[in-house]
Amino acid sequence: MKIEKHLHLKFTRIGTEGYLVVPRALLNEVLRVEQPFTLAQAYLYLFVHAAFCDKPVKGGLKRGQLTFTAAELAEIFHWTPRSVRRFLYVLREMGVVELEVVPGLRSKLTMCFYEALTGGKGKQLSTNERKECYSFWRKYYGLLDREATDYYATTLEWERLTQEERRLAMENMLVYFRSLNNIQFVKSAPSYLKYKAFLMPENIDDYLKTEE
Repeated sequence: MKIEKHLHLKFTRIGTEGYLVVPRALLNEVLRVEQPFTLAQAYLYLFVHAAFCDKPVKGGLKRGQLTFTAAELAEIFHWTPRSVRRFLYVLREMGVVELEVVPGLRSKLTMCFYEALTGGKGKQLSTNERKECYSFWRKYYGLLDREATDYYATTLEWERLTQEERRLAMENMLVYFRSLNNIQFVKSAPSYLKYKAFLMPENIDDYLKTEE
């Protein structure tokens, strides 16, 4: 089975069976193994080792971020560096992580849904809200004529939006697509929501008023 299918099956179920508070030290002990990590163990390692709070220094990590090299993770995961890079690439394509890759230096990884998965932000979507989110997700990638595996990631961003923001997200898809000089650089559905790319100039003033 391809890595993409493995991860898709796992990430569509994350967050659907409740949560537990588990000590970090226990998780570190569980991850201290002498055999190749499963995909779930690899993701859990990244999650556990992401910064819990912002680092108050210039260029410091933000909450939910960590730095790495493929060689380091390969040694920890008992994988090849190529397998590590493939794993991270697929997570990025799914909208689960963001990567700042600097060849020859340590790269930075951001866990996109760190807040939601640590019980920080986000709330449970109702059945109708999930249907609404699914309609958005299908329409977004339908207009792009692309297949996607980031529905779960999309729900985590959808639940943080107000009703007005959701309305604008639905209405302004085409406007956003047409604003791009190159459609290859279009944001994934979760990133479109996260960075509020649906806010057009005529929406900004009203949006700022609601934030006051």
